[in-house]
Amino acid sequence: MKKIFISLAAILIVLVVTAQYDNQCISGNCNNGIGKYSYSNGKTYDGKFKKGKPNGEGVLTESNLDSTILLINSKEQKQATTTILQKGIWKDGELNGQGYMLIKRQKFEESKDVLPDSSNGKKYVYKSYSIENYIEITGNFVNGILNGYGVTESFTTKKNDPNSKIGIKKYEGYFKNNERHGKGKLYKWVNGSYQLANEGEFLNGKFIEPLK
Repeated sequence: MKKIFISLAAILIVLVVTAQYDNQCISGNCNNGIGKYSYSNGKTYDGKFKKGKPNGEGVLTESNLDSTILLINSKEQKQATTTILQKGIWKDGELNGQGYMLIKRQKFEESKDVLPDSSNGKKYVYKSYSIENYIEITGNFVNGILNGYGVTESFTTKKNDPNSKIGIKKYEGYFKNNERHGKGKLYKWVNGSYQLANEGEFLNGKFIEPLK
């Protein structure tokens, strides 16, 4: 019974100590000033604070593990993550005014190379590679939600080449509650460049009327 009590006490001490360090100010003044704060959910904010909340210019970053993938042929285990970066002017912990957001999602696949072997047959060599999918958002935010004029773009990269860029869609125009709403232009990636697909009026994310 004594051993059980000691073990429980040790666990409680660990939990208390862990809780104390879940949310913590890493550097600077995270109450009223400039500092860097780490949250228990994995987010990190670096910038200006007022009354303990992000207020003023700052950057919020977070990285989350989406899944652990076992690639069957190459026998490799990969961890797919989503990384989100938000920067701009903050008010009471939310983006307000002109801001920028970048969302990066990873996925892993594998390729098969055919090589000759000593028996004049075929030898298969499997390699894993990563592809990053991005969503980039620039515009006017109200309490963390895109409202007003903004530009959004979704694009991806080539195999294991994070510096490459293959466009998917791009929108320039007005938003309401994160949806395309009002006058705008929607572009699609065709043969290596963006081509205008729709121009006119959008309603709740859908194109409804061409420009007259």
